[in-house]
Amino acid sequence: MHSYIITGIRFGPLMKLLRSHGFTASPRNLARLLFIMQNGMWASLHAWRERRKYGKIYSRYPVPEDPVFIIGHWRTGSTFLHLLLALDDRLIAPSLFQITLPEGFLAADRFYRPIMGAMVGRRPMDNIILRFDDPHEEEFALLKLTLESPLMKVIFPSKPGYFIDDPAEFFPSADKKALWQDRFRLFCRKIIRDSGKMILLKNPVHSLRIPLLLETFPKARFIHLHRHPYEVVASSLHLWKVMANDNQLKGKPYYPSVKEVTDGLGLFHDVISRDLAALPADRFCEAGYRDLVNDPISEIRRIYQVLGLEFSPGFGERIKGYLEKTRSFKKNTYNFGEEDKLLVYERLKRHFEHYQYQP
Repeated sequence: MHSYIITGIRFGPLMKLLRSHGFTASPRNLARLLFIMQNGMWASLHAWRERRKYGKIYSRYPVPEDPVFIIGHWRTGSTFLHLLLALDDRLIAPSLFQITLPEGFLAADRFYRPIMGAMVGRRPMDNIILRFDDPHEEEFALLKLTLESPLMKVIFPSKPGYFIDDPAEFFPSADKKALWQDRFRLFCRKIIRDSGKMILLKNPVHSLRIPLLLETFPKARFIHLHRHPYEVVASSLHLWKVMANDNQLKGKPYYPSVKEVTDGLGLFHDVISRDLAALPADRFCEAGYRDLVNDPISEIRRIYQVLGLEFSPGFGERIKGYLEKTRSFKKNTYNFGEEDKLLVYERLKRHFEHYQYQP
């Protein structure tokens, strides 16, 4: 699934990125870029068609004030929670297709569905099946819509290093903040349209943006999903290796160290705890991955109770059906040495204690 981060970006913004960031002309990168460019021309065409057909009625769609955000570090099980919550027929989440073509999906659905709908792919980092209408995280859409995302450093690294090194880069630059907010709101309006549903969003990058999200969506609710640090760090090391190999267009792929990923996880926990503590108790809920896996329905029922959402019998039955259908899925396993475990524990000891994780 090569370069899926920016596949679907319009041709003009793609050229802007190449001019500003540079490009390494290796055979692999050239083949990848040709694919992205031809896709970008189609994305530009469908974006023009969408604006022509729907531009005057965008304003009719409501601006969501109370989205539900799933936050937390990568590899904490947020995709699993996202898939389960999206079964609630009162919620609506951006789909894989919509985040792939964020500026043209209203006009392009009937052209892409026969092809993408017939393709059943698997995420290269964890073998989760991806389908046309499956919910997906919107950071890939925001990157294409605004050209403002820390993931840009995965594609166009300016120097070796882990992209979480500078938390300020998780926020849009000051002169583009209003544009970022406007385009994010419009994207959400296009997802909701006239459905009357509450939008469900999942994005690890949002974990460091909570104040910005509250400014953009004043009544937002948050679900913070956490997981044992050994599992998160080991799985994240694999994730960033896959992401760098599949997406980088400049320089050589950079793989962060155990220490870098561990410190990044600690930063996420610190910032999330600080920012959520400022919210009323019914605006956020913390959940553990093990509790979610061991008894999904009970844990989601608890989350709903905390957030003041109604857990309907039909929703519970859909969760049961999904779990039955996917019970044969096998998660990846990773080797994590004793030295690595010791490093993680020493640097995150207070987080082990806070979440009651055994070392």
